[in-house]
This record gives sequence, C-alpha cells and structure tokens, in this order.
Amino acid sequence: MTLEASLKVGNIAIYESQKGNLYVKMPKYNTGEKDEDDRPVYKDTCYPISREYRDELYDNILVAFAECEEGKNEISVDHGEVKLDYDLQVVENKDKHSNVKDLARIILEDSFVIGQVAVKQSRVNEEYVDMPGVFRKKDGKIKPQSICYPVTAEFREKLYGQVMGKYHEVMEKNKKPVSEVAR
Repeated sequence: MTLEASLKVGNIAIYESQKGNLYVKMPKYNTGEKDEDDRPVYKDTCYPISREYRDELYDNILVAFAECEEGKNEISVDHGEVKLDYDLQVVENKDKHSNVKDLARIILEDSFVIGQVAVKQSRVNEEYVDMPGVFRKKDGKIKPQSICYPVTAEFREKLYGQVMGKYHEVMEKNKKPVSEVAR
C-alpha cells in the first residue's frame, strides 16, 4: 500500500479462513513476551485507528485483490485528492540494553498508525531513524526487509528530520535538573 506516493506500507497479508472467507492481516512484530500458553505475543506494526477506516481499508484491499489480474501484484485504489497529514508521537523504549533510544509512532490523518519507528544509536554514537522491518531468509542469508518506508528521498528527509526533531524535543522536556538527579 502506497500512501500519497510518499509512504509505503508492505507485508499486508490476505488469508483465507477455513470457511473460505478472505481477511486482511496487517504486519506484526514479536513483542518478546509470551501468552498464558507460552506462545509468542505479536502486535500490529501498522494498523487503522477507527473501525470505519479499518473496514474501508480492508474492503479496498480485498476488492483490489479480487480484481488483480494473474501475474500482476500491484493495484491502485484512488481515494481522490488527499493530503498526507500526519502527527508524530515519541514513546519511551523500555529496553535500555538495546541500541534503540526511543520509539516513535506516525499517525496518518487520525486514521492509521505506523508504529515501531525507532531512533537508534550507531556504533559511532550517531543517532538515526530506523523504520519498521523484518528479517527474511533470501538466497540462504538472513536479510532485513523494510515494512514501512518513505518512497521519495524528499519525503524521507522531511519525515526523518521531523522524527529526530520530535525525539530531541521530548528528550529535552524530560531532562531533570542536576539538583534532582543528585538526590
């Protein structure tokens, strides 16, 4: 799914139930937690916020899938002129032993969330934005594959700059005065 020729969301899956009904599943990530049956717990990486938007989006995905010609793996669904408006939220990373400094969410038009956008620290102490992804085995090697990412260099530069700006704003706001830290 490509939004406004700016942001791509991949790994959206269409499954068939035992009754033969098709349904959509958004990309997921392993939380590292286990459920009561000791199975891994997964959460959506990207997801619609409202039921109305979810129904519209999933219906469009299934319609596009049904209309898909054999051998063609892309379908364009036009929703008219829509400006890609989004908001950013920075959420605290609880795992302090990783190179992930904090996580961010991109909230598109109050309808769709892209989570697991990470602000990471490189080996040379430089901070950078890492979009959500998965590891896939290809040609016998494990390789990273992005799930969500900016399509154009211009949008990538804008988005990453805004994520880093929001991250630094939150970090500055959460700084405690030296007198509080010394207590």
